[in-house]
Amino acid sequence: MYINKIAQMLRSPYTFPPTLLYNEGWMLRLVLDYYSNNSGSANELSFIDNSKWYSELLLPSPFSPRYRGDKLGEGYTHADGVIGNFIIQNHGKGDIKLEKTVMQFKVIEAKKYSPLSKGTSNCSYNTQLFI
Repeated sequence: MYINKIAQMLRSPYTFPPTLLYNEGWMLRLVLDYYSNNSGSANELSFIDNSKWYSELLLPSPFSPRYRGDKLGEGYTHADGVIGNFIIQNHGKGDIKLEKTVMQFKVIEAKKYSPLSKGTSNCSYNTQLFI
């Protein structure tokens, strides 16, 4: 089975460097997988019925450029992960669309050794953290 091969690769520093496993993206995937399969505790990462998770995706911005070179416009936002009710689009970019009956949608930013950004390029009072 593939799981044994993966475990063997993880044990070998030559085929799978530990820094790859312990980076923010992989650690977030492990955390999201855990919470998606263990719904017993209520916290910020709890999943409600029919919710799923996805990582390394693109979210459309509500501030689309109005014309070529629009300095106030934004393209897609790269999100480390999401939890909720969504459909994975077929554009091949890792983009998603919320389901019509969405009951949950959370965007997760994975940070390990760096702080959340204070301010953004076009909105100085905005931060990466919303609670």
